[in-house]
Amino acid sequence: MISYVLLREDISKVPNPKSGEQYKPKWAESEAVDRKNGNCLQCPLCGAPITMKQWMPPRKIKLTKPKYPDYVSYWAGDGIVVSERFKKAYEISGLKGITAFNPLEVVKVSYMKENSPISPQYYDAIPAVSFAKVDNRKSKIKGYKNEPKCSLCNPRGKTVSTIKGITLDWSGWEGEDIFRLHELGGTYFTTQCFVDFCQHNEFTNFSFVLSSNYTFGVKE
Repeated sequence: MISYVLLREDISKVPNPKSGEQYKPKWAESEAVDRKNGNCLQCPLCGAPITMKQWMPPRKIKLTKPKYPDYVSYWAGDGIVVSERFKKAYEISGLKGITAFNPLEVVKVSYMKENSPISPQYYDAIPAVSFAKVDNRKSKIKGYKNEPKCSLCNPRGKTVSTIKGITLDWSGWEGEDIFRLHELGGTYFTTQCFVDFCQHNEFTNFSFVLSSNYTFGVKE
């Protein structure tokens, strides 16, 4: 079965660092305002944290410009920041995986002008933690030793430093179309159905790469 990784930004718009160009995002990006943190989600086997600390209400964000995408790049969230248009379409799509849509309050938009549109309603959409796993025989993941091992959340006993492709073991998968794993909890995986859904609805700023082609920490 094919899987994808949902990227934090549209990689087609990110210049090669060797070119000397600066990254100029097409769409607004977001940042939490007065963020309040709860507890991390924990591995059900060993109790180790498998996610960042959960974002507690009131959940407030500021946006970098009045150009509003359906998927907002956000580097410190529990989930993915999505528009109400995405939420409404997802809720009637039959797709599985998002466990909650937590409403966000937009408290500031930079570079607003008199004729600038107001922000849509945004949500922090929380993907499920799946019991699918990384197929370590077929994936190319390296890291530093980080004992103790856990068969569910840290089967390599290492902290990940580089990734050159991920293949999933789907044996524990329960039909989620967007999800994270007990290991690699900050990476969001999707099925082909989720990619097709985003493309059919022309949701803006979503960018995917085949998980087998996904890289992390690899120098150009």
